[in-house]
Amino acid sequence: MEVCFLLVLLLDLLTFSLADIPPFHNNRAYQEGELGPYPRQTFFSDLEILAPVANVIVEEQYGSSSASYVTWAAHAENITTVPQLLDAKTLSVVYQGPHYNEDTFGFTVQTCNNTDYLVWWAGDNIDGRAAGNIYILNSTYHMVWNVSSVDLEYIDAHDVYLTDDCHVVFTAYQSRPFDLQEYGSDDFPLTENSWLMDSYFQEIDLATNELVFQWRATDHIDLHDSYWLAEIESQGNESWHGWDFFHINSVQKDFSGNFLISARHTSALYYIDGVTGNIIWTLGGPRNEFIDLDGGRALDFSWQHDARWIDGSLTAISLFDDRSCGYFQPEDPVSRGIIISLDYDNMTAWLAREYRAPDYITAVRKGGMHYLDNGNVVLGYGSEPGFTEFAPNGTILWDVRLGPVMKDIDRETADNYRAYKLDWVGEPYWSPNIAPGPSYNGTPLSLFNADYEDLYADLANDTVYFSWNGATRLAKWLVLAAHEPTKVISTKSVLRAMDKTGFEDGAFIGDAGPYVCAIALDKHDRILGVTPLLNVETGTSTAIEDTAGSLLHQYTTFKKQWRRSLKNDRTVIKAIGLVAVSLIIALAIFAWCRCNEFGRLLSRVLNRRGYQAVSPADEVEKQIRPRRRDFSASSAVDPATALMAHELTSNEQDVEQEIGERRTHVARGSL
Repeated sequence: MEVCFLLVLLLDLLTFSLADIPPFHNNRAYQEGELGPYPRQTFFSDLEILAPVANVIVEEQYGSSSASYVTWAAHAENITTVPQLLDAKTLSVVYQGPHYNEDTFGFTVQTCNNTDYLVWWAGDNIDGRAAGNIYILNSTYHMVWNVSSVDLEYIDAHDVYLTDDCHVVFTAYQSRPFDLQEYGSDDFPLTENSWLMDSYFQEIDLATNELVFQWRATDHIDLHDSYWLAEIESQGNESWHGWDFFHINSVQKDFSGNFLISARHTSALYYIDGVTGNIIWTLGGPRNEFIDLDGGRALDFSWQHDARWIDGSLTAISLFDDRSCGYFQPEDPVSRGIIISLDYDNMTAWLAREYRAPDYITAVRKGGMHYLDNGNVVLGYGSEPGFTEFAPNGTILWDVRLGPVMKDIDRETADNYRAYKLDWVGEPYWSPNIAPGPSYNGTPLSLFNADYEDLYADLANDTVYFSWNGATRLAKWLVLAAHEPTKVISTKSVLRAMDKTGFEDGAFIGDAGPYVCAIALDKHDRILGVTPLLNVETGTSTAIEDTAGSLLHQYTTFKKQWRRSLKNDRTVIKAIGLVAVSLIIALAIFAWCRCNEFGRLLSRVLNRRGYQAVSPADEVEKQIRPRRRDFSASSAVDPATALMAHELTSNEQDVEQEIGERRTHVARGSL
């Protein structure tokens, strides 16, 4: 493989164009609302994506869950609400689901028949209540089930629960005529022809769409148990505005076939027999059956949401305690997550753990507590746009806001019904996107007011931007460019390789060619997909499969070439490494040999004259200068002795010269 191709892959990983706006970090202007009630950003490559820009209050700490994503489904006035997955490392959007209806609630991942699914509710506000359907998508984002209620008008938004055998359990509301004379007041009288908003839950078999079980609150609950008076919001005198006395907001079926439900307007949890529908026990509220061993701290929850068993022992419940409904507040209104432990033999309850919301956050509606596999918990604050991850001991490990919190701009900031931290593998059935745009020049590619405008129309399109909504295995991009469309899908056209850094990445094209595409790779450099072929000059793109000149065949061939090239390149890299190591070893041996050669030469000179070497450098002369033999004039000199004296004088001259060289080396520090 060509050396230049190898260098592109190794060096151009650092060359990219920033497309996502990174999160703010404890930013005052953000919190004060100076960036708007809901800061968002748009993207060149996918104009339908509208992603939140977060403000991180506490950076993710050691011990936080390794789960990859956080769920987000913004709900507010003038907001198109859709389900989104946010990357837990970068907080960039990874997946944005379709906009089915006015509202989106409860977006999460659930499992049945050992298969993971995306699950959420979407619907409208009809006659004063949430009314919609449940949507269940598989890993390729094809809709598998669109669930409607059986013999009820609509499914309510508050909860959806999948059982292991693919039954779906959900909440529902229905207004019906009811005699409410004794529940009114002098200021707000009700009649025998008033209207009651009753609470239900249903269980449906997804395979057959048959109703398996149904429960209705008025069959088992005394209306006097409600803390929510009809006069609070003038309920009960219209069919579309019935008295919501119970307000069911969570339901879970356990392995024994029974159901745990939460009712906000009685501030109580109920354990329901899965055969008869009878109440097995009540926790909290006016008919509480448990003794609170913590002096009231365990069972003083109010206006709560999201009751869940934390494990199969059915002895501990996690719960989001709102502690407020906007009309009533206790002395301590700070919302919290709690785990309540139960002893059925003694009918006692105690507060096992408590997680108080930071910054005195009070959620007046919605909210959830997600108990994670490692024992951490995530609190989502419903009406306040943020979430926090806690260690089991209550230490805050991560705190994120997606809009100003507690700033009295309710309904302008984005609600998020519940926040879940979880894993998901998505392999979209659609291809990645690509679009031209100008270089990133320090101006954020976003609009906090969320109204898309082409602010860059007057700038040259010298950069391409690419993204792939929902592709969770996407790790790298390979950008190819050429001056002819039929030459793009070739290893010779590789412009650069780069890591995925956010939802959208970009690469400067310059004069590399008007025809560009980007190939999506996983972390093992396997090809996942390819964008359409883009003409940067015209802004038009053509699907690779539809391009003349058998580009599809070239693309298929390129897969093989790419994998082969990676294998060859790795071989080349190994070979270069071996050569480099060999050269270093050879140089070391050469230097060692030269030193030894000089040492042997010196030793020969010394040994010939019987002299010994001493190590100090300042005694060089003493090391090798010979002790001259005294040939005095008075001595008898024969011809042999005279010849020896002449040879000695010649050798001494050689030694003197070598002494000078040694002194020079010592002075230079080369010995």
